[in-house]
Amino acid sequence: MPRPVLVLVLLGALLAGVWVAAGGGPEEPEPAPTALTPDRLPAVALPQPVGPAADLEAPRAATVGESEPEGIALPHPLEVELTLLAPAGIEVPADWPAPGSGANARFSGVITGPDAQGLQARLEFEHGTNAPRVIETDSSGRFGANDLWPGVAVVRVTTSTGLVARREVLLRSLAEARLGLSFAAPAVVLGRVEDLFGEPISSAEVEIDGNRAFTDVDGNFSIRKVASGLRIVGTARASGYAAQRELLSLERGSVVEEGRLTFRLPKGTSLDVVVPQAIGAREPVQVLVFAASGATARGQSRFPWEWLMPLEVPAGGRLHLEDLPPETVTLVPFHSGAVAVPSQQNCKLDAGRENVATIRLEPGASIRGRLVREGAPVSGAVVRLEAPDRSNATTRALGRRPMFHQEAIFPHVHAARQEVRTPSSGKFVLSAYPVAGTRLYLEAATPDGRFVARARVEAGPAGVDLGDLELLPRAEDDASGVLTLELAPRLRGVDLDVRVQGAPRDRVRIRPGEDHAVEGLAPGLWRVDARYRDQRLASGKQARIGEGAEGSLRLPVPAAATVAPTREELGLGRTGPPPLDGSR
Repeated sequence: MPRPVLVLVLLGALLAGVWVAAGGGPEEPEPAPTALTPDRLPAVALPQPVGPAADLEAPRAATVGESEPEGIALPHPLEVELTLLAPAGIEVPADWPAPGSGANARFSGVITGPDAQGLQARLEFEHGTNAPRVIETDSSGRFGANDLWPGVAVVRVTTSTGLVARREVLLRSLAEARLGLSFAAPAVVLGRVEDLFGEPISSAEVEIDGNRAFTDVDGNFSIRKVASGLRIVGTARASGYAAQRELLSLERGSVVEEGRLTFRLPKGTSLDVVVPQAIGAREPVQVLVFAASGATARGQSRFPWEWLMPLEVPAGGRLHLEDLPPETVTLVPFHSGAVAVPSQQNCKLDAGRENVATIRLEPGASIRGRLVREGAPVSGAVVRLEAPDRSNATTRALGRRPMFHQEAIFPHVHAARQEVRTPSSGKFVLSAYPVAGTRLYLEAATPDGRFVARARVEAGPAGVDLGDLELLPRAEDDASGVLTLELAPRLRGVDLDVRVQGAPRDRVRIRPGEDHAVEGLAPGLWRVDARYRDQRLASGKQARIGEGAEGSLRLPVPAAATVAPTREELGLGRTGPPPLDGSR
């Protein structure tokens, strides 16, 4: 072939190839769809790791750069606990117990959601000695308190996502109760409500772990998504019947089948509590009610008496109660400036008749005084009188043994903590209960809370007259104190877990050379304890915080914090395989 023709043929072939590569030419028919059976799954090309697998690490919570020394922290947190020993504003003699000294029960735990991750929640003490105390979790679902009163409590948990739970918790003096609550793998509860003859009760209200339902015409109910755990509170009530209370234990993902849980409600009866004569303070008479047989909610008087306590009966009036169980009960009345005669009385509640309990008051040993501001009487002020150990004062006033708090659910009685308001004369009258203790603390505040008066009271069998108490300006913020924790010199960062009165603060990382300020502390004398794992670094250190002031305390650090990070920890070491020929 002549050379010019050969060149033209080659040039044409090249142009045709370019046209086909650009998408030219006839279209091919699409292939028919193929079922994706296991042997025909398409192969997926997985991305290749950039470096050796040993270089990949899980992300850390700290925001500090890992290549910097500040980002290399100890593997475990430094735990610091702050406990208020004595609040400011009142002097506590050496031979006097401090206010709230009996509140030494601990309660802690964590709340997790359906995804097993920590969940923010609110824990409210509904019944018992700590009501209406509220505890909040931190951002990771952890909670805690170390200044709770011993006793049986009912706690309602409400999460930030609307999930609820209701649990019974036993708090013991100088001991810690724990609650690990998980909403993952919830349980299902099917049950029935009927009367004592086995007849179904329709439209009865049932509550299991805070989740509510109503029975159908056959008395059946179903409640789903109940968090698993122990001492789950279940109740059932219906108009005309006495309510019933049960404690349940449910495993994760379990189902309580029909026939396993039945609430049997007796016909209810009524009671009129009458106080025919008004003596002492203007406030209502407080009455506690207990099952006279000694059986309790834990043991089983199944009626939830904690719903009613304390009864508040107008002095010189009456209180009418419906749907009570037909059993014998013990009434224990308390009133400021008066005593009940007798101090306790039994009342048998019979179905089908009118039941009346009459409480008679007589003048008793009293604590009297007058609140003034710049010489003028103050009306509407709230006056509180409190025993240092409310739990001990309560059981002594009831004539029960100290362990009675662990057997029934009830609030502190009037002898442990009483409250009145002053009339236009500024005068107040409170009761002295020598059998419950003679050393008490008094605090009074104006309706707006701007002025306060505090005093120690020592009341004997005849009571005491305190005279005029001057109300003084309150500090602008009673929780404005700051304590700076100065950590000893160190070469590594430290993750700090701080608990204030048992309540956890969010974890923070402290770099070398930095300190940490704990804010929002009430003024007073604080105790500081610190530990790293099983090593106690500080025990019983004390720091005094003034109102709106800042204090400081130096804490040691673990020995490991004084060791410089290695080159490998800093990311400066060799990351690839060793050279084959031994060269560097």
